[in-house]
Amino acid sequence: MDIQEEHPGWNLWRDGCPHGETAANISNRADRVVARLRALSGNIALFSHGQFGSALAARWVGLAVIEAQHFALGPASLSILAYETVTQRSR
Repeated sequence: MDIQEEHPGWNLWRDGCPHGETAANISNRADRVVARLRALSGNIALFSHGQFGSALAARWVGLAVIEAQHFALGPASLSILAYETVTQRSR
């Protein structure tokens, strides 16, 4: 049966998967990955499926996991997450 038939208006990023992870579970898992990555230095290779990559991208920039729906990371694609350290300059 189609998920939309059972749950009209269902949204993966808001509702999670039936009998699977909730959006909160996904957000927490992405937050743990982000914390581990930020503790490392240098270039790091990370392999993931596209939907978790989108969740990771959203959490990387501090957005709620529902915003991952706006990050279309295709399968077998290369995506780069980075950040710059901002230093305050005195004038």
